[in-house]
Amino acid sequence: TYISPLCVHLVSEPDKMLKEAYRVLKSGGRIGLSVIGRKEKCSFLNIITDRLQEIGVPPSKKRSLHYLGERDKLIQLVKENGFEVDFCWEDISPVDVFTTEELVYSFQWPRVQEILDTLSQEKREKVFQRACECFEAAKKEKIPLELEILCLVGRKK
Repeated sequence: TYISPLCVHLVSEPDKMLKEAYRVLKSGGRIGLSVIGRKEKCSFLNIITDRLQEIGVPPSKKRSLHYLGERDKLIQLVKENGFEVDFCWEDISPVDVFTTEELVYSFQWPRVQEILDTLSQEKREKVFQRACECFEAAKKEKIPLELEILCLVGRKK
């Protein structure tokens, strides 16, 4: 069994990762993986990126975390690397962020910190303030921050 939760979309060469998974598995061996889903279904990630865009920060030139978040695209990638796909499904889950203090943790991710470090203190504070306002507005409506995860289970032929 080869299990890769929330990794394939992070590696620079997903084909290499899947080829290695194929190489180490015995015939009939199972692969289980997941990736971040569609942008519009990931309010948890958008709460920061959308606030950055509000103040004029252009989207990152780095590959989007969502680039494999379409079901057909993920299935195709896995099949192209020799696997049979048994199941592939979207799972939208609430994120365990219940207070603005917990939201602060998201601002410490290296990818976010890299962008924030390029901004003035005033702009960083504005992004944080607006993210907290959006979070509190959703919380008032009893809507949690969510993250769509695309899951796949397959096997080596």
